[in-house]
Amino acid sequence: MNNTKKIHLMQGALRAGVSLFMLSGACVLSAQTPEDDEMVADFTETVKPAAKKSVAPQYKMKSVSGVVYDGATKKPLAGVKVQALNNRFYSAITEEDGSYTIKVPEFVSVLYLNLQDYNPAQVAIKGSKVANVY
Repeated sequence: MNNTKKIHLMQGALRAGVSLFMLSGACVLSAQTPEDDEMVADFTETVKPAAKKSVAPQYKMKSVSGVVYDGATKKPLAGVKVQALNNRFYSAITEEDGSYTIKVPEFVSVLYLNLQDYNPAQVAIKGSKVANVY
């Protein structure tokens, strides 16, 4: 067997192994259930309730509003996704007049704006309560 056939055989085996690994990971993740609903048994066969999940930290929030405009036509843009940079949990969509209001934690200093067929933008909001975007 020449080297090219060996390489192709090894690449195929690697692809198959990666595929099996990915498939097994998906099966394990889909088989998990929420901890709140299940009971955990220890080795003495006594049943005790599962530990409570920790509560998410509460941050001091600020409200930022503004209007998003098309840079070329200066007309307001509707349907723009406005979110805290790298945090999808704090997001909003602009209204038909291009206005938005978003509540974000005090430590957030940049908003990320995205709309299909437009370049995404980042807007600094540190110390500002109004952020208009062109």
